[in-house]
Amino acid sequence: MNNTLLLSMNQNIKADKDLKNWSILINDLILDCLIGINPAEALAPQRVRINLKCQVQIACPDDQDYHGQFVCYDHIIQSISQLTQNRHIHLVETLAEEIAQMCLQDKRINKVWCRVEKLDVYSHTASVGVEIEREQLSSTTEKRES
Repeated sequence: MNNTLLLSMNQNIKADKDLKNWSILINDLILDCLIGINPAEALAPQRVRINLKCQVQIACPDDQDYHGQFVCYDHIIQSISQLTQNRHIHLVETLAEEIAQMCLQDKRINKVWCRVEKLDVYSHTASVGVEIEREQLSSTTEKRES
């Protein structure tokens, strides 16, 4: 599936700044989504909760001239929303993997933790779902796989 990534890729960061580690957090994003393997789950949207942590290594953004100097969580949220619209996803594992891979398209993001939970499946549980962790491939790993 080819989804347009809305993450800002402008990398005009001043070279004299030291790179620092940051965590971009998106907590408890609730979206309606057609998700599940049961036939009835293809008929009506279900609520899913998404939690995301992206490890980023960038210079400290300039508070006055910050455009393109940070990973924008609003763009990530918009991209996730687009991933879940107008389609049926069979597995929460699939959605979690697609979110992680979408985030890793931005090379400033080193690592992603993603949790996807279906909220309304069982009356006696708060949620069911998966949590995954994915990292950028290092250049040595990419060379070995080629």
